[in-house]
Formats: sequence, C-alpha cells, structure tokens
Amino acid sequence: VPLLAPAHAAEPPCPGAPVVSLRLPHLRAALEAGREAIIVALGSSSTKGAMASAPGHSYPAELQAALAGALPDQHFAIINRGVGGQDAPEELARLQTDVIAVRPQLVIWQVGANGAMRHADPVEFGRLVTEGVHRMQDAGIDVVLMDNQHCPKVDATPEGVLLDGVLGTVAKATGAGLFSFSGGIALAFS
Repeated sequence: VPLLAPAHAAEPPCPGAPVVSLRLPHLRAALEAGREAIIVALGSSSTKGAMASAPGHSYPAELQAALAGALPDQHFAIINRGVGGQDAPEELARLQTDVIAVRPQLVIWQVGANGAMRHADPVEFGRLVTEGVHRMQDAGIDVVLMDNQHCPKVDATPEGVLLDGVLGTVAKATGAGLFSFSGGIALAFS
C-alpha cells in the first residue's frame, strides 16, 4: 500500500539560492595541506548569538555544523568573537588581540548594524572597515564582510542602506568577499 504524501508535497520546492564563489586562498591552502582551518567570526550581538534560540544556534555554531557535515574529512575551528553593542570602532580596536593573534585563515566580519542605529558617518565607517580589512589581509587572512541583517531598527535608519553600500564598495576595492543578507546567497569557495 503506497504511503500518502503530505498535502504540501505537491507544491513546487523553493528555488535554491544562487551560489557565489569566493576567492579564499588562505583557507583553501590550509585545507589542501590537511591543516585545521581556523575561522574567526567577528561582530556584534548577531554574531555572539543574541536572540538565537540557544547558544548552539548562533551563526558561527551553525557554520561549524554545516562545514563538518559538508566536509567531514576536514577539521574546522570556528571562533566566535561577537560582542554585543559593538561596531567598526570597537571591533577595529580589538582586531589584533581577538582576531590576528589567533592566526585564522578566514575572518567573517559582521559590521554596520550598530553603526546604522547610531547614525554612523558612512565615510568614517568606510575608512575604519577598509583599515581593518587591510590589516587582516596584510596578516595573511582571507576576509568576508557581512552586511546588515534586516530588522525593524536597522531598516528604519537611512544609514542601514548607506552602510551596506559602503561595505559593498570596500569589498570591491579591497578584494574582500561580501555576504549579503539581501541577496540570499549560498557560498562556495575557490
């Protein structure tokens, strides 16, 4: 006797997110050499896991699980360096001790949401993020910038859109990757 499929099974599946390839040579080299891949997640409360249903559901923890499932023969260490309430000035101030000193191959930098809510000057924000990206790249670290997650407080500010645009400009100018929440992308690396 055939099993009946649930009523929603007849609906077409959601389309997959487009895959954007990122150039991550330091991460790739570590994996090809069989070394542990160290990834630092730098950011504010969204990185830390505020509002996640449990600490294990922060995006760094979810990334750790996804990478372990996708590449079971590799070892990844995802280090969560999220500190609630911070943005570019505070994160740049702790870049050496919390990021560069760890010697990761990749940093994912979530930045701009608190700046938007504080009405940060886009020019100064761009200068700080560019400085941070250059410092990490000079230390041999691949960098992916993460633009603003959408929430009512950020979306209510004109700076939210402006700072997202600045992040895109910085990524293009420095060669850093960009993960965009508005683009809904899945990532692959080369």
